[in-house]
Amino acid sequence: MFLFILTLSRAADDPMQVMDSQSNITKNHYHDSALMTAAHILIRLTREGKSIEQIAIEDFDSNLELVSVWDDYMVAVNWMYKDGSDNKRIATDEGKKWVEKVTNSYLCEDM
Repeated sequence: MFLFILTLSRAADDPMQVMDSQSNITKNHYHDSALMTAAHILIRLTREGKSIEQIAIEDFDSNLELVSVWDDYMVAVNWMYKDGSDNKRIATDEGKKWVEKVTNSYLCEDM
């Protein structure tokens, strides 16, 4: 059986979501692999300005430890840094390249 994946209009804002056209179920790609989880967290922290707590609650069943570990890791490998007293996260050029590479290659696999 051929499964056709249709990108939702919401996917324009969130490329991590697709919809299975046969079942009408939205799937979050960021649960598919550790790298996609990291990319999702980096995007939410840097582009959307979400807090670790918000991401844990909204996307990972309140798993604060998971999000915190990825946050610490991505700072350690210089994919992002914490700026100012409010600890706002800023993606580095290396982090931006990495997210683009991971998400583009992953989304191409669905086609």
